[in-house]
Amino acid sequence: MFANDTAGADGVDLAADVALGTAPTKGAAVYNGDGTFTYTPAPGAEGPDSFTYTITDGDGDVSTATVTITLAADSEPTIDVGGANSVDEAALSFGSDPASNGEFASGAFTITTGNDSIGSLVINGTDVTAGGSVAGAYGTLTVTLAGGVYSYSYELTTNTDGDATSDAFDVVVTDSDGDIADDTLVIDIVDDVPTARDDSASPAEDTAVIIDVFANDTAGADGVDLAADVALGTAPTKGTAVYNGDGTFTYTPAPGAEGPDSFTYTITDGDGDVSTATVTITLAVDSEPTIDVGGVNSVDEAALSFGSDPASNGEFASGAFTITTGNDSIGSLVINGT
Repeated sequence: MFANDTAGADGVDLAADVALGTAPTKGAAVYNGDGTFTYTPAPGAEGPDSFTYTITDGDGDVSTATVTITLAADSEPTIDVGGANSVDEAALSFGSDPASNGEFASGAFTITTGNDSIGSLVINGTDVTAGGSVAGAYGTLTVTLAGGVYSYSYELTTNTDGDATSDAFDVVVTDSDGDIADDTLVIDIVDDVPTARDDSASPAEDTAVIIDVFANDTAGADGVDLAADVALGTAPTKGTAVYNGDGTFTYTPAPGAEGPDSFTYTITDGDGDVSTATVTITLAVDSEPTIDVGGVNSVDEAALSFGSDPASNGEFASGAFTITTGNDSIGSLVINGT
């Protein structure tokens, strides 16, 4: 301050005769005893400030001057989490595609602080300034600091209830003088769905068959309750299909039915997704009965008691019927209506 001042003939003792007058309002001014002041702005201060000082000469004359301070604009932090990311529920160990890595997502935060430095990074209330993990609603977010860059990885650990769900994290950065910026990291969770696959069966003629329709189906991450969430859709036309409550249907053909038949069934997962498949039935050709009476036989009228040869047995004839029914059995044998 004293560099452009004039001491006068009586002189000014720099150690004793220079003093702070009116203090600044946006910082502190301290006299250094050598004609200089050290001005320290308060954290985040910006714009104009000032203070006064006095010099007193050897016989007590006083002069006052003002020091005007122009503070640089305070740096405001910014943060960009990089937009929404996504994971796939199907990739869970109990999902429909457990061999994939779809349960993982990663990215980086872009943070600027101007002339300041990062004071803290807090996610969902957890301080991860030096790195760390934060539990979300459906998974875990892990933050790593390396080379001044914050990166993250997210792992989905449980299934969700619904088709459009997400895990959200409130990310707050505070700079070294207390200014705050925030953004929200959203991890979208792609819902897993069940898959019912077509089946087929070829039962023997007029024979019921149990078909394990669920054996080749995929429940997905939300699960399928076999007792409650498998149901008959379109019924067969040549028989009946009854669900057994365990992933199987019993198909019973109508008597004499043959050729193609089919029915559909549905599976519904834990959050309401539905898949439908068709069961194709190939019925055996219906067996047609045959009968052969063995040709013409004969008796002799003379053998009657009042005939010319009553002692003979010529009034009798015998033979056998040859009957085939294929896979069926004989239902009845009627001769002349009896």
